[in-house]
Amino acid sequence: MSGIKGFFIYEITLAAGASETINCQGEFFNVLESDQAAFLIGTDEGRLCRVEQGYKWRAAPGEGYNRVYFENLSAVDPLTVSVALGFGDLEDSQTSVAGGVTLTGAVEIAPAADVCAVSSVNVTDAATQILAADADRTGGVVYAGTEDLWIGPDNTVTAAGPVYIPAGASLSFGHKGAIYGIRAAGLAADAGAYVERDTV
Repeated sequence: MSGIKGFFIYEITLAAGASETINCQGEFFNVLESDQAAFLIGTDEGRLCRVEQGYKWRAAPGEGYNRVYFENLSAVDPLTVSVALGFGDLEDSQTSVAGGVTLTGAVEIAPAADVCAVSSVNVTDAATQILAADADRTGGVVYAGTEDLWIGPDNTVTAAGPVYIPAGASLSFGHKGAIYGIRAAGLAADAGAYVERDTV
């Protein structure tokens, strides 16, 4: 009968400056809780590493450990730590962050919900605003109608462009600025429909 491998959660308390070795086999560790900012941990005879609450480590495929060493970095305060050791994996959904969090770089946050508005605008051979600028707009669709339609970002749009939508066709967009439309001279005026998605 083959042995069953799993993981155990150890609750460890170390006096100031103290250390402890736990004899157990495994391939990963996950620091679930710690009442200090950091402490040292090492496996077998390997190098000690400074870790914090939330740190996870996994051995290379086919490798593992037989012992785990813990050391309290503080010379004043005791250390209490909860750590998962063994085989498999453990995801902790209870991790929380105290204080502020600073995000760097581009961060996109999806809107809570979208609402669609459907309408139409009569477009002639004079530049006509189809949609006003809307910072909350998440996208939409412009339908040309029964005649060819050209659209652009302002009232300088012409029947040469910049964007051409053939009669009966539509164009999806993610543009938040204004959208103007125009038809070529001689074409009948026609309602160009649109669908606009706004955040709520």
